[in-house]
Amino acid sequence: MTDQATVTLSPPPSLTPSHAPSTTPSLALSPIGERGRTAAADTGWEILHRMRDHAGDWTELTVPDPFTAEPLKAWHPLGTDPGDLGMALAYSAADELRPDDGWDRLAFGHAKRLIEAYTHAVDLGVGLFNGTAGVAYALRALSRGGERYRRALHDVEATLITRVDEQLAALPPSGGLASSAYDVISGLAGAAMYLLAAGDADERRRDAADRIVEQFCRLVVVPAPLGLWTPPARITEIERARSPHLHDGYLNLGFAHGIPGVASVLGVAAARGSAVPGLPEAVSALGGLITDCLVETDYGPDLPYFQLPPERQGEQRGLARSAWCYGNLGGAVALANCASVDPRFLDTAIRLLESVERRPVELRHIDNPSLCHGVAGQLTVQRYIATVAAKHGRHWAGPDQGTLDRLLAMGDPGAAFGMRNDNVPGARTDSPGFLTGSGGTAVALVSLGAGRITGAEYMLCGGAPC
Repeated sequence: MTDQATVTLSPPPSLTPSHAPSTTPSLALSPIGERGRTAAADTGWEILHRMRDHAGDWTELTVPDPFTAEPLKAWHPLGTDPGDLGMALAYSAADELRPDDGWDRLAFGHAKRLIEAYTHAVDLGVGLFNGTAGVAYALRALSRGGERYRRALHDVEATLITRVDEQLAALPPSGGLASSAYDVISGLAGAAMYLLAAGDADERRRDAADRIVEQFCRLVVVPAPLGLWTPPARITEIERARSPHLHDGYLNLGFAHGIPGVASVLGVAAARGSAVPGLPEAVSALGGLITDCLVETDYGPDLPYFQLPPERQGEQRGLARSAWCYGNLGGAVALANCASVDPRFLDTAIRLLESVERRPVELRHIDNPSLCHGVAGQLTVQRYIATVAAKHGRHWAGPDQGTLDRLLAMGDPGAAFGMRNDNVPGARTDSPGFLTGSGGTAVALVSLGAGRITGAEYMLCGGAPC
């Protein structure tokens, strides 16, 4: 099966490649060499040093409101963008790569404030980026293999498992959920990613992960408008006010907020040997559903933001953002992880990445340096897919020099944290945040320079045992 094959699945799963000749142009990419890796490392460490040397009050830091562009004091101890959780994640990567340089001591202050805020948070959810799983992930990333923060980790994990069980018990039997109930950012997929990444040495973590996986396997096969579909009654107030095309319900196709995150969890669970009944079939069914949602374009496949009811589907026009949160990058991560069940999903993952490379830069809609929806996320995902491909005996070169050059060109010596980040129209974000600020960009750059993906970055890719 070639990289240009199209994979189509439907329950019961059956992969049927399309042998139609490709009409997309070939790619000519320039691999990143030693000079590029050195430049990446230099820029990344400079950003981290700016964060380290910042003398202001973190709580006074402002970022533009994503809807109004007005400055907001957004710092929160439990926040990634910006907040102590995000700083702990960025410093965990620095400590992983340079363990003798004191980054662990810097991280300790943020971890201390993070834990203090966590102990007073009575309604914190289970998610990976704004919930209990995120707190646990940051502490484990800083723990140097579980040797530090042991008591805090034990307590946070115990609370996470309790909250997971409460949320599982509250799930409607036939689904029909707000995406925040099951997604990576706020929901059960994020909790499962942490529990799987934390390893199966602890039986309580392994069993909790299996309970989530079991529920996902059940919901995957429930047809619309229930299962993992979000019905009209569950859409958010923002969606109700700003997105009329979503008013009849939808299936969210973003990695951060939708079913690709669930598919990634199921694929990782299968790779780690979970014995949940029906898991391989669920991986194939959900990976196939994502594949069936792809839209062929002049550049290759495009993963839309949503699957809508048939009468609404035409209201989604144009290429989706090519990002981790929504679009081809996150879709590629999900399908690459589904390759644990059928390696042919990897072909489609690579096609998604190649489609991004073929697009004019202005049609990628990732014109900022962030991990979430920027070029740093593109670098990280491409490097991750290259490692997955290698495990399957495939060679895929990963990011090219042009992508790195675009990211480095966003450097801004006048910015407090070293990057020109215009991801909010009409306003500049100058933040050390992990997902949408310079902190995550720095992590992507220093890890590229070191030639290894850090634990903090694996948080975006389904997690790695830590």
